[in-house]
Amino acid sequence: MKKLLLIGVSKKTHTLQRIIEEIRKVDFDFLKWSDLVFKSAALWAGNKKINLGDYSAAFIDSPGYNLVQKKAIGSKRKIIASINLSNELYLIVSTLQEKNCLVINGKTILKYPYYNKFSQSYIFNMKAIPSINTIHISDNEIEKTQKVLAQFNLCYPIIVKKSTGGLGLEVFEIKNQKGLRTFLKNKRGLNLIYQPYIKNDGDYRVLVLGGKSLGIMKRKAAPGKWKNNFALGGSIEKYEDPKMERFAEKACRALKLDLAGVDVFKIRNRYLVIEINLFPCFEGFEKVHPEVNVAGEIVNLLRRK
Repeated sequence: MKKLLLIGVSKKTHTLQRIIEEIRKVDFDFLKWSDLVFKSAALWAGNKKINLGDYSAAFIDSPGYNLVQKKAIGSKRKIIASINLSNELYLIVSTLQEKNCLVINGKTILKYPYYNKFSQSYIFNMKAIPSINTIHISDNEIEKTQKVLAQFNLCYPIIVKKSTGGLGLEVFEIKNQKGLRTFLKNKRGLNLIYQPYIKNDGDYRVLVLGGKSLGIMKRKAAPGKWKNNFALGGSIEKYEDPKMERFAEKACRALKLDLAGVDVFKIRNRYLVIEINLFPCFEGFEKVHPEVNVAGEIVNLLRRK
């Protein structure tokens, strides 16, 4: 009998802990991203050669992680390097699907192998998904960037995001041209996006699985802060809005997603997608929706194969 495959940064992440709890008696293998070795067309994890034909279904968590400097007492953690494994993800998913293995979000991963905040903005417009106006510049030379932002009437304050960031990290509020010049120093080659700052009283995470919304979580920034992310200390609460749920479901259908966290602004009763996360964390969601067993629903989807 074939097994389930889980791949992630660590078994200790909330997402994988919960999924492993729900798998129970089903046979599965867990592969750690940092343990994987590719030798020609073969995949190894440590001293073990992995046969991807052994699996009926796979859940693959975020293909990347940050290396963080050890925290000194009273200091903030500093990211010293970011590991992006999108190429490795693409090769693993394509091989699994060739072997008739169900991969959650596999179709989307193969269609959009460079899925990030920049490519999302392009995809959203191609699919007519209402979203935040976004500018990407292939070369972030300071004078050029200022001219482009003026050309498209992007007024300060603005939000600048690293395309591959997550959990609210690598997202910056820039208040004026002087701030932009300071920010862009030594960042000419980074993949960045530029967006207007949208005043809000919070944003919303709609968790969609198998084409259906599991519910909505409202997120609100901590006092004195502007980022709404739960991972950065934002408050969370259960929220109900059936129209928003249908909006999120429609967006996920357009991208052929099995599982997604759809982040939404609600501005004057109009919905705008902030981003759609293919590897959503759901720790906060399960706190405000204790009646929803997200991990159990994911396992049920994997077992259908």
